Amino acid sequence: MPKYRLLLLAPLLVFGLADSPLHGQQRDSDWTLERMEWSQPVDGLKSVTITNRYGAIRIGGSSGDLAGLADFHGMAQYHADDPRKPVLESSYEDGALSLEITYPNDGDVTDPPDSWRKRRTDITVYVDKDAPLKLETLHGSIVVKGYAGPLTVHSESGDVSIKTVGPLEVMSKYGSIETFFQSADLPAPLALESISGPIHLSLPWHADPKALLEPRGEMSSDYSIDIEWISGMTLKRGSVDSSASAAPILLRSNQGNIRLLRRIEDRLEAPFETHDESLEKR
Repeated sequence: MPKYRLLLLAPLLVFGLADSPLHGQQRDSDWTLERMEWSQPVDGLKSVTITNRYGAIRIGGSSGDLAGLADFHGMAQYHADDPRKPVLESSYEDGALSLEITYPNDGDVTDPPDSWRKRRTDITVYVDKDAPLKLETLHGSIVVKGYAGPLTVHSESGDVSIKTVGPLEVMSKYGSIETFFQSADLPAPLALESISGPIHLSLPWHADPKALLEPRGEMSSDYSIDIEWISGMTLKRGSVDSSASAAPILLRSNQGNIRLLRRIEDRLEAPFETHDESLEKR
């Protein structure tokens, strides 16, 4: 399988990083920021896998002529005494695109104490909005906008925010999950799970979901919901059954709160439009 490495571009900053949003720890003049840029034609794209264990992932969906191009932008941070530097490992074969941020050990290198704290790379990637997409981070957040293809998302503790219309499976063990579904036609699967983080799913006003909610925290819904306690446990189970034909939704958090809401702004638009039209006819 052909693989490629993207090395860093010229340094952007070597001082004044105390207020940088990339990391929360104290910094001095030995910190450096580097910009990373990469793009590749991906005609016939069938799937995308993006892994970044050193920071955040942001995804934008592309369409039209831009759908045939994978476009990558990264901002890397490292310390002068860290012997490793960030690299984008990329491969594209048989329609499968894989991108991963690594800090490779080129040679006999001994990492200094707490060296992992001195590594941070946040990335933004634009790919075909309809291609199946898998994302993974450790502590970095994940933000996805303008996507329609199947999404599989996993993070250890990063917060997840997604706007989509396609099949969706999300696991953020200790982070929050916030999803805005853009279509009343709910796909399968649609599952959001966390161990301790809160979950918020917002649906269009006219969506008629069938859903299973399982929190130990608070549970709230704009839909009629039947609640039962699981015997011998503090876990609650809420069932929403607005439609016999809708694909089932799973919302599960062992410790966090769960909210299943309808977007009221969708409902408010129609009356005002009707009212305006009636005024114009008078």
